[in-house]
Amino acid sequence: MTKIEAYLKYTKSAEFQNEYLKCPIILRVTFKEKPDQLILDLLKNSQSWIMEYDVTLEVEINNKTIKLLP
Repeated sequence: MTKIEAYLKYTKSAEFQNEYLKCPIILRVTFKEKPDQLILDLLKNSQSWIMEYDVTLEVEINNKTIKLLP
């Protein structure tokens, strides 16, 4: 979560805003194999926090994007 928070804060930096002001921002968390359900639940519960930064969360497992249902 600390790493995700660092990425989110960077999206609000002047450097990032100047370069990508008009682009949609996607935070993609990628796993080679299915993680423990606790990790998926943590990501699912973090979606509203991530959206506060105008960032979309995507989770990819084994090259397939999955939906984290509320």
